[in-house]
Amino acid sequence: MKKIGILTFHFAYNYGAMLQAYALKEYLSDGNELEFINYQPERTRNIYTTNPFIFGMHPKLVLQRTLDFPKKNKQAKVFEDFKNKYLEVNDKPFFSLEELRTALNQHDLNVFGSDQIWNLDITGDTPEYYGELCNSEKCNIVYAGSFGHDKLTEKENDYISIMSNFDKISVRESYAKDILEEKGINSVHVCDPVFLLDSTSWEALTREPAGIKGNRFILYYTLKNDKELTERANDIAEKFGCKLISIHPNANKILVGKQLYGIGPQEFLWLIKNAEYICTNSFHASAFSLIFRKKLVHSQLEKGKGRVQSLLETVNSKKGMDSNGIECMDLSKIDGTKLVEYVNKSKEYLANIYEKEENN
Repeated sequence: MKKIGILTFHFAYNYGAMLQAYALKEYLSDGNELEFINYQPERTRNIYTTNPFIFGMHPKLVLQRTLDFPKKNKQAKVFEDFKNKYLEVNDKPFFSLEELRTALNQHDLNVFGSDQIWNLDITGDTPEYYGELCNSEKCNIVYAGSFGHDKLTEKENDYISIMSNFDKISVRESYAKDILEEKGINSVHVCDPVFLLDSTSWEALTREPAGIKGNRFILYYTLKNDKELTERANDIAEKFGCKLISIHPNANKILVGKQLYGIGPQEFLWLIKNAEYICTNSFHASAFSLIFRKKLVHSQLEKGKGRVQSLLETVNSKKGMDSNGIECMDLSKIDGTKLVEYVNKSKEYLANIYEKEENN
């Protein structure tokens, strides 16, 4: 039995962040003692806070966030409930680099990732997720690390040299592998942890939200405003006479269709599984659309080559007209063997990590 620590954004009130953490935990738990390292950098923590005063905002924004607090607090609670029940995070959060160094030294194997752990817009300007605090006497690996974009900042480029502290590195996007190779760092292109579990496992975790039963609907889920995607979602809903349902993990107001509140990771999965179409600019909404073989209308957030583009290229998915005359990616039509190969390669990477540790 190995003692494994996972360093990721398990605490973030974000559907993808918590579900990828859950998936990696489930996959690695068999025969091992596993825990999430409950380090929460200030910048990342502040992104998801419900405290209306913490950002030093303009008084009008403080007032708006204060008025929105009941909805935001309700939304935060469903994430906390999921984290406590399914991620089993028992340790108090900590915030200092010295505490993180101590925590990393307590495990036989530390797994950094998945998610955008190298995106400094999310983590701030410190290099702990790049392996700065790794102890060479321990095994430290990366699983499906992501920069979140293919145009790195100067500081992100500078921090790449620190990644030589890792014993092995795998990346979620193909372009990240290219970036590291240019810097002389070897890596393996692997799948996001959510693909380590099959659709049956995810379906068992779904929970139907209130107010949906018996109604066909289009799901609209964006983290940032997207005028073009909004227009497309409205057009599809009008064409089919379907409800247009919108959600946001932090209960930010979305002026599209009927917005649901109190939607946690389990309800999110149910909505993806049962929607007629998913209209999104989210990576993980797209990933679960692929897992459940849904019809995806995607709009890219990033400039350059995007995260979803990298994912869908791996399974040779392309836009086209479906039988209803809607331009989308019909993910029920993909060649499933490509996805199976991709996932098996990723599982092989994880299996080899254990072998490497045993041979040290």
